Amino acid sequence: PLSHRDRLVLRQQLVHQRVLAFQFIKGQNPDTTTRSHQSRITWVREQSSATTINVSLGFDRLASQLVPANDNLGPQISVGGLSTLGPNPDVPLDRAENMFRHAAQLRHAAGHHQWTAGYDLLRRYLNGYQDDSALGSISFQGDPLHDAITNMRLGAATKMFVSVGDTHRRFRNWDQSYYAGDKWQPVPTLTVTLALRYQPISVPTEANHLTVFPYRCDCNNVGPLAGIAWRLPGGFGVVRAGYGLVYDNIIQATYQQLRFNPPGNLKLVINNPYLPDPVGAYLSGPPSAQRNSLYILDPNLVAPYSNQYNFSWEPAPR
Repeated sequence: PLSHRDRLVLRQQLVHQRVLAFQFIKGQNPDTTTRSHQSRITWVREQSSATTINVSLGFDRLASQLVPANDNLGPQISVGGLSTLGPNPDVPLDRAENMFRHAAQLRHAAGHHQWTAGYDLLRRYLNGYQDDSALGSISFQGDPLHDAITNMRLGAATKMFVSVGDTHRRFRNWDQSYYAGDKWQPVPTLTVTLALRYQPISVPTEANHLTVFPYRCDCNNVGPLAGIAWRLPGGFGVVRAGYGLVYDNIIQATYQQLRFNPPGNLKLVINNPYLPDPVGAYLSGPPSAQRNSLYILDPNLVAPYSNQYNFSWEPAPR
């Protein structure tokens, strides 16, 4: 408590976790280190018996590091008819996400109404390294002359995926929402809730302009909400019903795949690779024979949404 009208709420949470992965198959699962930090400070102001104001600041940091186990076998090796050997192609991974939050809310009661309005802003800083196939993956399949296991023993690989380049990125993005609503109780047995939320989805940026995002702001996300709770006469119980149009965000796992594209990074698709020097032999060949994997996002990409509704009747016990 700061005064008879003001309160300050503080919260701090730290988590440091390291997992040495159990291995069903030698070197297949990565070791993981996670460091999580959450801080909140909230000021609550009771302006009057009818009006309350909340203002909050927050900082979250989540750092994740995935590395192959010390006894890993190198690139991922896939042999037709056998279990996959080696770590997944998406390790190693080393990234940190910093999130700065700011929110404010006003509640005001007037007669049979309780009005609420506010906003929530989140600034994301996603920094770090993540690759799609830094260690590479090699597959051995059967052909008309040999089965897959024989081809593995001969070193006659069918295909190889491997990434070459720099995939360290510094993504920046905003999450934001603005809302207002009213809870109306015209009679003691009936409560009606109406609200509206606006949640524009902005386009992220990369601090060094290394990534171009093909889609535009999804700025028309308006979601209504309505609900009713009615205590029926004569001991027939309570009826509740509600509807909401709810929007999600375009998550980082979607747009950060663009870091794997040329010119900063090449994910090579090498058929019948020369295993002593697969990348050198491939890049020294004719450009017309070279193939890359591309990650392409739809220019019309928008946030997912869902229509959520419910109805329930709870008869009174007799």
